[in-house]
Amino acid sequence: MSSGTATMVTNSVDSKLNWMGEQIRERKYEMLGYVWKVVLEASRGAATPQAQVAATLGSCMEWYGMEKFQGKNHLPRIAQSLDRSALLLLDPIKRPDGSVGLPDLPDPSWKPPIPTNDQLTGKAKYTPSQAPMIPQHLYEEDDQGKPIGRARGQLTGSRYLVCGPVSQILVRPMKGDEVMPTAWILQCKANNGDGTQMEMLIHQETGEAFFYGGTFQIHIPG
Repeated sequence: MSSGTATMVTNSVDSKLNWMGEQIRERKYEMLGYVWKVVLEASRGAATPQAQVAATLGSCMEWYGMEKFQGKNHLPRIAQSLDRSALLLLDPIKRPDGSVGLPDLPDPSWKPPIPTNDQLTGKAKYTPSQAPMIPQHLYEEDDQGKPIGRARGQLTGSRYLVCGPVSQILVRPMKGDEVMPTAWILQCKANNGDGTQMEMLIHQETGEAFFYGGTFQIHIPG
């Protein structure tokens, strides 16, 4: 992948990713719950999704409904490091079929066709229709080579796609193994110390993902 805004890999970035990976492997974290939505700041140069997706979902990455898709929870788990300085993604970003990517979602703007009088009275068969699915591409280009997926580039010298800056992360908290019906908001901001914004990095081949840079605050409604 050559187009899009590339971000330079530095020793500090590499070291930070290695440190976060170590926290995950050694289970040095506090569990928060499951990622439900990641909201991106399109105004800061994030890639613009294809028009159909942007009109209905905005500039975000969405896992709505994946907590019970085909009887299984497909939401990625999220935690924070014990020093509460970093967010840790415990699961790779993969589709329900196991491939790297984001799930397709039902088009929220779709309206089912109105049954005819014959269908309502039983004179004609009525088969409920389903909403068409909208793809969420991690990276794709239009005919002019413009990025229309979620990633706006990739880390130089790596296979990590860059998605962001991230402004909010909606999290479904958990109680034991149960996904709770409420949602927490992780508000993401710039880190004034190093000038970084939070970015979501996703490995193109494994789906391994990290939240790098910026700062965050956890807001619990009520």
